[in-house]
Amino acid sequence: MTVLPGRASLEIPPLFIDYKTGPILRNLVAYEQCNKCVKPYFTSYIMLFDGLVNTPEDVQILRNKRIFYHVYGSDHEVSVLLNISTRMLLMIIGMSATFLH
Repeated sequence: MTVLPGRASLEIPPLFIDYKTGPILRNLVAYEQCNKCVKPYFTSYIMLFDGLVNTPEDVQILRNKRIFYHVYGSDHEVSVLLNISTRMLLMIIGMSATFLH
């Protein structure tokens, strides 16, 4: 995060979203959640996007800011993918908390 007098900005690394992104992120999050020695960087990154993306318009804003790049036909498809992926990740996190704690 860069803070300047009177204004603040947040730099977000870009995310390229294609047909493999969902499974890859789910696997990375599952690995982070199952290994106590690993910091939850991917989990945090996905949870950040969960807070930012609820609608296709949110995806369009992030795409216009060059935070998202995607190969899908519409921003609606990306918003659905991210929202479904986040629900699945929350289930993974909940399961790992149950089994590991």
